[in-house]
Amino acid sequence: MNSDPSGRETLAEMGAAIGMQAAIGAIVGGSMEASMRVLAYLTSGNEVDAGNLVFEFFDGFMQGAIIGGVFGALFGAFGAIAAESILANCVLRSAFLTMGLANSFDGIKGILGGNYWGGSLKIVEGILWGLGALPNYYRGGIENSTYTTAAETNPTKSKGWRLGDPPDNLTAAGKEPSWSTVRQRYWKNEAYYNSNQYSAENVSRMQKGLAPQQMNLKTGMMESMEIHHNYITQSSGLPDMHAPWNLKPVWPDEHAMIDPNRFTGG
Repeated sequence: MNSDPSGRETLAEMGAAIGMQAAIGAIVGGSMEASMRVLAYLTSGNEVDAGNLVFEFFDGFMQGAIIGGVFGALFGAFGAIAAESILANCVLRSAFLTMGLANSFDGIKGILGGNYWGGSLKIVEGILWGLGALPNYYRGGIENSTYTTAAETNPTKSKGWRLGDPPDNLTAAGKEPSWSTVRQRYWKNEAYYNSNQYSAENVSRMQKGLAPQQMNLKTGMMESMEIHHNYITQSSGLPDMHAPWNLKPVWPDEHAMIDPNRFTGG
């Protein structure tokens, strides 16, 4: 679909997505309700009349289509929001999963109670609901498991990383690097830029992406150097939290003195 330059959905895209979800809901809801009505009629023990059978089918389909279409449109509208909001995405997927489980359990109870066809249809309906909880859905529901790309939220960051580059550069795929990746890049850069400040053994460690170590004189044990976030905390989740100017190498006791969330247990 076409999007505006910001990468967000246009009104036309949102409308199309809502319409698509409503249509899917109407078809699924109508088919399921019609099948249940026809099945109930055929197993009622009454004499089968073709006219009544057709009526049950179309009446059930219309009722199911109306309900399914309304729910589909609501889910489509909420899904358009969910494509931009992690919280809304989680709520939407939880709703789909809940409906899927509820219908599946109803189907299992129906089968155990002897209603094999009705129970089976309920299980199929539950599976269809459950599919809505999957990631990588179309734009009107859940298109991206990552919600927005790192390149959209951080257009100034470069893709890929080489020795000497900022440790928070995007991955080659354009995604935010994990904290583990940032740490490894940081220590490799530290060995590259500041090797004269460390022992040969620690330089060798850092070249492998490992933190330098020293003996803690208080505990008599080896300890690894840590990386402190100066201004933007790691828990904030903000785009520049791993920027070079926000990172500072410190030993654990030093870290505990400047970071209230860091405890060494000493």
